[in-house]
Amino acid sequence: MADSQIKKTLEELLEQRGYEITEENEESITATKNGEKICAFLETVPKFNMKTFQAYVGRLNELEISHGIVVYEGITSAVKKLLVNTAELNMTIESFDASTLRYNLTFHRLVPPHTKVSDEEATVLKQKYGATNFPILKSSDAVARFYGFKKGDVIKIIRKTGFVAYRIVR
Repeated sequence: MADSQIKKTLEELLEQRGYEITEENEESITATKNGEKICAFLETVPKFNMKTFQAYVGRLNELEISHGIVVYEGITSAVKKLLVNTAELNMTIESFDASTLRYNLTFHRLVPPHTKVSDEEATVLKQKYGATNFPILKSSDAVARFYGFKKGDVIKIIRKTGFVAYRIVR
């Protein structure tokens, strides 16, 4: 059974990404957005190793879902490399340390709203300012990981003062 706070944060993560939760049980949360399914596994893995990784890939294949979220307490370096290279499996597996999901960082008063701009708007902004002139938001940034931003996405950040800033994910 998952920590109730982690479960709550995972539900918020999915909703903030625009997914609609379709199924929920003690083991996982399944959600959809524009026909794409995602499965967030609720049990916290004490040590995320190759055997555990293969088990999750198998479960996602059984469910016919190509995008999964796994929560872990510890992770081996071999699995870290595998998570980066899941494209050859035609699958995306995101991993979050349990400590990062004990609270929703997007609710913190110092984290302004981050939204991905549409592809059309991103193209216009890149032409106007040049893709190399954008400030960078690292794909490893906690907010970028929470929202699932991908490399190349243009993100709109609205500060408390109303100032709008744009970042490109690298």
